[in-house]
Amino acid sequence: MKTLILLLAILVFAAMPLHVQSQIQWEPHPVELDAEIKERVRFGFLPVPEDRSNPDSRKIFVAFTLIESLAENPHPDPLILLPGGPGIGLNQFVNRVSGSALLQKAYEKRDLILIDVRGSGFSYPRICENMATEEFGLQNTFKRGSELEILHRKAIEECAELILESGADITAYNSVEVAHDIEALRLALGFEKWNVRGHSYGSRYGMTLMQKYPNTVRSAVLSGMSDLSRYHDRTPVNLARSLRLLI
Repeated sequence: MKTLILLLAILVFAAMPLHVQSQIQWEPHPVELDAEIKERVRFGFLPVPEDRSNPDSRKIFVAFTLIESLAENPHPDPLILLPGGPGIGLNQFVNRVSGSALLQKAYEKRDLILIDVRGSGFSYPRICENMATEEFGLQNTFKRGSELEILHRKAIEECAELILESGADITAYNSVEVAHDIEALRLALGFEKWNVRGHSYGSRYGMTLMQKYPNTVRSAVLSGMSDLSRYHDRTPVNLARSLRLLI
């Protein structure tokens, strides 16, 4: 009898969709939540391989927040917000996001998802933590010209040393791998499609996601576009050209 029950359990488990078998680690939200959203917010980590081309690659953990819709029967396609920066963690702004009049309209009918891409925010391991300190933020705000350039160069060199010491594979922290992480999250949560909102560098994540997984994106709103064919070091040149054409 026990053997039969065990066999039935195995068959039921095998028949479950992949998202039921997912390895999401649900945990209390690291941010103190506003009372009006506390019961509708879930926070978790999705383990993903740092280097998908290497079977022995270590696991890293992508942090995300799921804000459940106000609707009793929400639409099946949620809205996922892709962060800018690159490197800005969205999960820390969960209260601000949920209080946005525009986004409130969205989660009246659909679930809302925030994600900290690999290496940023509450995801771990975190890279370039030396740039996330209050001291660096203040200096970055008030320094100008050559002083600011020296500050950035020193911070980047320090970050590179920390990455080497940690054993992280810095080549694995890019928009393509982020797109794969986002797709893994969709599968883990069990959504067939979703809607994408990406601003600034988040638009680059959005475009890469649509290139890699076009059939999973129902709609996309991208603003402050970060051109896939351009790099940040071209921004001043492009800005100067735009101003010349405008003026």
